[in-house]
Amino acid sequence: MRGSARLLGAMFVFQDSVDGGDDAGGSGGGGGEWECFLLPLGPTKDSSSADQEVEYSRMFTWPVIPFQCDVSMTDRWKAFEALLLNNSTKLVTYNATVSLLPFYHHLAIDVASRNHSGGLASSQFSACLAGASLDTQSLSNLPVFSNEGYLRSVWDLRLVSWMLRPHATDNELEFGTIHEGFAHLDPAHQQAPSSDMPILMQGLAEAKNNLEFIH
Repeated sequence: MRGSARLLGAMFVFQDSVDGGDDAGGSGGGGGEWECFLLPLGPTKDSSSADQEVEYSRMFTWPVIPFQCDVSMTDRWKAFEALLLNNSTKLVTYNATVSLLPFYHHLAIDVASRNHSGGLASSQFSACLAGASLDTQSLSNLPVFSNEGYLRSVWDLRLVSWMLRPHATDNELEFGTIHEGFAHLDPAHQQAPSSDMPILMQGLAEAKNNLEFIH
């Protein structure tokens, strides 16, 4: 399952606003300096209470992320959820159906376990995703989710591309194809990952470039 697959974390890219429209970042887009943040969502070097966290009990076999992070995994996942639920901020991604599977899996497995009612919580979550209606008696016995997978602040580039071109093929909707057609929108400061970089850094650099392009 892709939702339970190992992951490094979530990467976010922002561009500071600049008064007067000057482009301090040199990207030619009228914005300011680029900022990139990585939120680790897997085991890191420390976390003394890791063995007591429901997230860690599911991820303890994952490779340890070589970052020093004093924040617990539970709080990191809560921060990720808060970012996704912040309706005052628009988040743009590509193929949210796949990219947000780890978040949905977290709600159905980790949050449910933390509520000590995994089966019932998972049933409610699954019913919500399927659009099914539950009778009054069933609803009264189910725990209440603060979020049922309904994210109103996420914009999906792939979905928008399909809406504008509903007859496009899957290949035409691939990110590489979209990027190739609008390569002139890449910020001027971008550089391709160097082959001398460790494979992890190459992947992070490429992800950062792609997110800046989407921005």
